[in-house]
Amino acid sequence: MIIHNMYPITRGKKKVFRFDYYSADNKKRFLQAPSKKILQEKIDKKFKDKGFVKTKSEQVKVSEAQSEFIDVKLANKRAAGKTQQSTIDDYVSFYDNHINPYFKDKDIRTITKFDVAKFVENLQEKDITSKTVIKIFNHFKNIISYQVDRFKIENNICKEIN
Repeated sequence: MIIHNMYPITRGKKKVFRFDYYSADNKKRFLQAPSKKILQEKIDKKFKDKGFVKTKSEQVKVSEAQSEFIDVKLANKRAAGKTQQSTIDDYVSFYDNHINPYFKDKDIRTITKFDVAKFVENLQEKDITSKTVIKIFNHFKNIISYQVDRFKIENNICKEIN
């Protein structure tokens, strides 16, 4: 039963309940109903057998943090001419080849200094240059920092790693 992310809104003079979610195409969608009970039934029907797993609305998976960083921050910088497309492509490659395989869909709020240190150690064991290890780590640090800027987490644990 999904009960988080359910909140009341006023439509005209009527109070209805709304539920936010992201569709497969990563667009924000809503379900709404006149009561919590009816909305809960709609949610259960919508997500039945789809493997919808999100424990809390505040949860941010590493994959979501990466998408927000690339699709929002870097897209804006790219539009302003401050970031080259090749740089964005490098970041996507770093994520796809190194960050995602290590962290998978871990909630960024639960990543510890120890996790980050083990991640760096894992990178150093691979057949890549130290310069590339630094670039990958810096990209991961930027992803986390962007979540701090958006008030999703309190501090950037990567800043504690030398």
